Amino acid sequence: MVRGESPMALLCPRCGREYDVTLFEYGHRIRCPCGELITHESGHRIEWEPDWESIERELFGPDELRRRRLDRQEMERIRRQADRITSLILYSDLPRVDVEIEIRAFKRSVLDTFPERAALFDALYIGRFKRLWSQFRDTEEGLFDGETPSD
Repeated sequence: MVRGESPMALLCPRCGREYDVTLFEYGHRIRCPCGELITHESGHRIEWEPDWESIERELFGPDELRRRRLDRQEMERIRRQADRITSLILYSDLPRVDVEIEIRAFKRSVLDTFPERAALFDALYIGRFKRLWSQFRDTEEGLFDGETPSD
């Protein structure tokens, strides 16, 4: 993803560094390496800030899936799994291989429900997890270096 295109990012007003918007929940603040104190209100939002709930419903709910009328609990389960993996990346010291195993299991569970959405899953979740890993883990190795997570 090109810098400045992420709808889930706030920018440091001084240096332009991107921060995931979920880090600012509950009034949390971050001190940028440039010295600027970033809050949800002070970060410069990228123009497009979508309603993720609507986007997930739209992306994962068209065509035959709409006919099956998946219940709200399934969408909440997917959201909770994504939030759990985000927490593992941000707040745990779980090794890369274990995080990758969790992501693969998450992908399998989503594709069991939405088998035709593998490319969309990779674009929506894998990109986000990789960005969070590179931004918040102090390591040279990235998630899924040189590979795409398999189904």
